[in-house]
Amino acid sequence: AAALAASSVIGSASAATLYAFYTGTDAGVQIGMQDPSSGDIWVNDCSKMNNGNPLFPTDTPLVLPVSTPVKMGGSIAATGWWDSQKVITSVFWHSVNGTIVNAIYNCDNESGTFVRQGPEYVISETANVKNSSIHENTGLAVELLGSTAGYRVYYHDNNSQVQELFYTTKTNWNYGGIVSQDPVSSFALGTGHSATDNITVVFPKSDKDIEVSRFNSDKSWHISTFPDTLENSPTNKTDSSKIAIDSSVTANFTLPAWNGAPGGMGVAIDSTFTRSVFYIGTDRLLHEAANINFAWKLFPNQSSEAWPEADEPNATLAATFNFQSSEAWIYYISGGSLVQAYRGTSGDWSNAAVISVNSVDDETASNATGKKSTGLSTGAKAGVGIGVSLGVIAIAGLAIFFFLR
Repeated sequence: AAALAASSVIGSASAATLYAFYTGTDAGVQIGMQDPSSGDIWVNDCSKMNNGNPLFPTDTPLVLPVSTPVKMGGSIAATGWWDSQKVITSVFWHSVNGTIVNAIYNCDNESGTFVRQGPEYVISETANVKNSSIHENTGLAVELLGSTAGYRVYYHDNNSQVQELFYTTKTNWNYGGIVSQDPVSSFALGTGHSATDNITVVFPKSDKDIEVSRFNSDKSWHISTFPDTLENSPTNKTDSSKIAIDSSVTANFTLPAWNGAPGGMGVAIDSTFTRSVFYIGTDRLLHEAANINFAWKLFPNQSSEAWPEADEPNATLAATFNFQSSEAWIYYISGGSLVQAYRGTSGDWSNAAVISVNSVDDETASNATGKKSTGLSTGAKAGVGIGVSLGVIAIAGLAIFFFLR
């Protein structure tokens, strides 16, 4: 049985209590999840894979060492890379103090655990962002843009608006400004990028629409929605009172099983620059909408073998992707286990795989209906939330980048 207490619950279904990021073919996807019983961050074995998939032990979990505790049900996000010898990860979390904290970890290939390198950084305080201005249920998402452009971290302020922090080698952590003045309807956050000047942030606008804020080469955030269309062409400088649906334009589809309060949202961008947005609806099914040639369309649901039914309505999820190869990975709870939905280089979805295992020695592969996986308790199901949606770009000199901090 999984070690999570069945009676454990988290404070907010929108909290980003699961993350996922892709490091490349050598180490694959890395994931982390907050244990709703202890508040610890559990991680996969960073030195092993199971047929290319993460190994996520639950009977004897691998715990990420932190000094500043994560808020129970608080948001976590992470990014990282493979440095030719080991996985390095940069993890961010909403702390019990209300701050946003960051730490760097190296994988110990002998034990498969992460070892912290240096101190923890209270990045919100460094950026002069007051704790009182950070929403108590904030989401978190991070994009690593490269060794020069650095990090972008997204969070919610007390007005339920999405804000940005940034870090480069030439600066410390700074406040980057508002992403949209339109308040969110719930705190799911999905992000992705295909270039330093092409960043997408998605979040719920209402019980009918998803809002998209896209950073372009003109250094502004351009705001749109789907399936309904906005009046004019608002940016992050547009007052919320002027961000309105254009009633003269009829939407060509509706969002299935959408009530504006998903537990999580994910973004994936393929090599043709098609942006996909994922959520789990009130029907417990995974749904995908994609922007092709500047128009949003609804994609059909995959089979129950590829996209198994989630255990809860509006269930939380984590997503990550590889821009160059068009691969995408989605993680959520199904059948009491943590499962992985995978889109291959051809654009086809494989049968989902169970990645939660009893221990790192239990390395027998199984699909989502297999018998070798461990089940997760009710607490674990509640404790999985959104994570970073990161398109990994091969970047030289990242280790130097972090030594310069």
